[in-house]
Amino acid sequence: MEYSLIYYPKCSTCVKGLALLHEHDIEPQLINYMAEGLSETQIAEIARKIGSARAIIREKTAIEKGVELDQSDDALIAAIANDLSLLQRPILIKGGAAIVGRPIEAMLALK
Repeated sequence: MEYSLIYYPKCSTCVKGLALLHEHDIEPQLINYMAEGLSETQIAEIARKIGSARAIIREKTAIEKGVELDQSDDALIAAIANDLSLLQRPILIKGGAAIVGRPIEAMLALK
């Protein structure tokens, strides 16, 4: 099964996570979401695979930008779609499952 990695090349955690995946012979399709963008539908699908929108939002960044974290999943997804810097990274996707790579070793659970 193919892997996809929601990835930002300027993020050191993403770079380290990709290196870890390569060490385990995982060659994901890279999705540079800051350059390519993600639609609200794509973000909702990622949230569904992980379990909630709250799990994919960068809490500290959201608070700094005035985003209330106790909103519905739909509202959080809309906030992320409006400002992609709110999206956690890296996120590894395999089929119907996804996981936030924090710590990066967590991604190996999808192997």
